[in-house]
Amino acid sequence: MEQHLLTIGLDELLNCILVQKDVRPAMLIQPADYDEATYKDAKTAAKLIAIKQQFPDLIQSIVGGGEIIISKHKISPEDITENATMGKILGYPCYADYQYTLDNKDAIKVHIEIIVNLKPGLNNDNVQLLAYVCRDERYFAESQAFAEKCQDVLKADPLVGKLIDSVSAKKIVIMPAKYLINKLVSNEEITRSEKEDIIDKIWNLGFPEKEGEKVIKINYQFQNPVHRGMIIALLTVFDNNQMKPFWPLQYRKEHRQVDKISVAWAKELIRTFRETESADGAGLTRKTRRNRRPPSVSYLL
Repeated sequence: MEQHLLTIGLDELLNCILVQKDVRPAMLIQPADYDEATYKDAKTAAKLIAIKQQFPDLIQSIVGGGEIIISKHKISPEDITENATMGKILGYPCYADYQYTLDNKDAIKVHIEIIVNLKPGLNNDNVQLLAYVCRDERYFAESQAFAEKCQDVLKADPLVGKLIDSVSAKKIVIMPAKYLINKLVSNEEITRSEKEDIIDKIWNLGFPEKEGEKVIKINYQFQNPVHRGMIIALLTVFDNNQMKPFWPLQYRKEHRQVDKISVAWAKELIRTFRETESADGAGLTRKTRRNRRPPSVSYLL
């Protein structure tokens, strides 16, 4: 690709093509995505210049917070009258759910992503085109149809078509920690998907992957009252981590000391889970990682 196309970035380039082809009405450039504060900062400014060169008919509208909406029509800050308006402008099907997701942070929701799957041999396996959170699954079929339209347009594009394998819609049910805590406290039946989500959340607190050369496997027994109480306590930490104000810890001189404490804490929890197993406890071991955060313990705890 030409240098100015590399400056744009593949995800921005794909979205510009979709806007130009009227597949989506607009896209958003956020300086914060490039560790910058305004559209005048170096990386963001270079991207905007390159986008203008490649897509001269697309209009760049500056809105609140130094963000830029790229579309075929001029958009002013006054056009964004409420939180949901931005989602509508960008073509999110469930933009009207935005206030609900803010007001009901402890309710189950559905995260939907539109993913471009690249052909084998490229540096990245996939690129996220866009993502949004809905209150339920009612828009997923529409998202799948949108992904198919994106696939048709992008695979036919002379510039990027040779890179594209497919475009797909992916949904993830978001189970807030408090929702899971309330089910455990009420002694309600926990489904297998809820159990797997609980295990992921616990692992994301920074449990080590191995103990020496041995891969760590914990038999979480959800019917075991001792395990159930420990799981509840760990889930309260997930949303109320006392180290959160200091993230990312790797930029602080104390991070190595925190790492050591965190690993010691995790190993003691692992030992306690093992030593309190019961013969009749309903167990489930962690087999996969879905939403693992960056592996640095110092960032997690």
